[in-house]
Amino acid sequence: REPYFSLDPTPTASWKDRGHAMQAKRFEPAWLMGTSVGEVMFQADYLLKELSMGEHDQPVVGMRSSLDFHDEGVWAGGDSWSAREWFVVNKAEVQMASDGILVPRIDLAVEVREQVATTAGW
Repeated sequence: REPYFSLDPTPTASWKDRGHAMQAKRFEPAWLMGTSVGEVMFQADYLLKELSMGEHDQPVVGMRSSLDFHDEGVWAGGDSWSAREWFVVNKAEVQMASDGILVPRIDLAVEVREQVATTAGW
């Protein structure tokens, strides 16, 4: 399995319970925690969450935030909708410049999937 980071709700997460963390950092493999790579993965995930909540202008034409859905009345009358988004590495390599310096090169993409609630979970 490929390495990943996820900022997930804690099992006891509640807006009423301010004494406990609402989200937990999850690194796979666990040794990524505390590394520079793990921190970059955390910051990227956090940015995606900010984008999904409308904190920043959407970088893709037609991409909508949760606030956009709310303003459009998507959730009116009890309708619900959920999706997850994450960065994926399409290609990663180290290239050598003509002067012998090693240069990292990475192609990233963002994947988004709609989530459907069932009796077994999402």
